[in-house]
Amino acid sequence: MAFQMLQITDAEFNKIRDLMYEETGVFLRDTKRILVISRLRKRLEHFGMMTFSEYYSYVIKNTEELHQFINAITTNETFFFRNDKHFEFIKKNIIPEYISKNKMRNIKIWSAACSTGEEPYSIYIYLLENVPNPSTWNFNIEASDINTEVLETARNGIYIPQRLRNTPENIEKKYFNRIQGERGSYSFELRREFRSKIKFRQHNLRQVYPVNNFDIVFLRNVLIYFDHKMKDLVINNMKKVIKPNGYLFLGHAEGMLGMDHTFEYIEPSVYRKKEV
Repeated sequence: MAFQMLQITDAEFNKIRDLMYEETGVFLRDTKRILVISRLRKRLEHFGMMTFSEYYSYVIKNTEELHQFINAITTNETFFFRNDKHFEFIKKNIIPEYISKNKMRNIKIWSAACSTGEEPYSIYIYLLENVPNPSTWNFNIEASDINTEVLETARNGIYIPQRLRNTPENIEKKYFNRIQGERGSYSFELRREFRSKIKFRQHNLRQVYPVNNFDIVFLRNVLIYFDHKMKDLVINNMKKVIKPNGYLFLGHAEGMLGMDHTFEYIEPSVYRKKEV
């Protein structure tokens, strides 16, 4: 069988789907068959394997390849300043609140499922640009993802121009260096002094995060990959690390309807943990 003709049987897909769910909580619907084939094709080619059954048998016995398997399935594209309504909410509501109540002006934020880092870096840049006297503030920003490859990209902070498509030109010039490539190509590198302010770590959302007392948690475009049981687990884990009256941002297509939680609905995709 040629690799370009690679197919996946029902039994193979079900095994891969079950493994992905057990390890990450991500539920692969039947519509994800083509995605599974395309994402895992290179891994099969790397080992010279002709079937997904061969690959599955290898993955369940090899911890390092299990990481590669998860990395391949969970890679998603994002960009800087995505879903900018959340940033506007921070500017109009959260920043004034902290100015009036918190003399020390400390803000602790977690970007969960941060992918290649555009989200936490966008948060930090936005705060620097929009709080009064940013040098008097303490921004403690953590970012995590289950995918080790995207975390490495995040730490390096180098991006193709497409990832900055929503970035104002003045912000691009102030925070990024342009790196010239071959044949007129180029990329953008976030300057080291800004990269160093974000703490990245690998984390599985099935587990409670090792840091708590967050003022804001970004959990955007993540719940759509979970079934109802896993959504409840993840939201409960969020509740454990967000301080009373802290905020939780979800993706614009996500919500908590029908879920057991103690968050107050503020506006679409914005929730606040009720103070007990």
